[in-house]
Amino acid sequence: LETRYVDAAGNAYRQESFAGRLPGSQARVAFLSVAIVARRPATVRLAVSGGGALVRRVAAGATTTVYAAWRQNGRCAGSPDA
Repeated sequence: LETRYVDAAGNAYRQESFAGRLPGSQARVAFLSVAIVARRPATVRLAVSGGGALVRRVAAGATTTVYAAWRQNGRCAGSPDA
């Protein structure tokens, strides 16, 4: 799934997500990337109902991509930029 949007501050976001299984595991994993072009300071919060959350702050003028993966149990499986 790919989505693009711009918030009220003019920050642009491009999100891509998919789900699958890791080799040797039966649990499903959701993968997500969010690319941000921040015209003003932005905060990206990725949260799941299981209580896990990943928060990244992006400075005005910066461009960054946040990567995350969540296991089927709702816990954050990791973020390579953490």
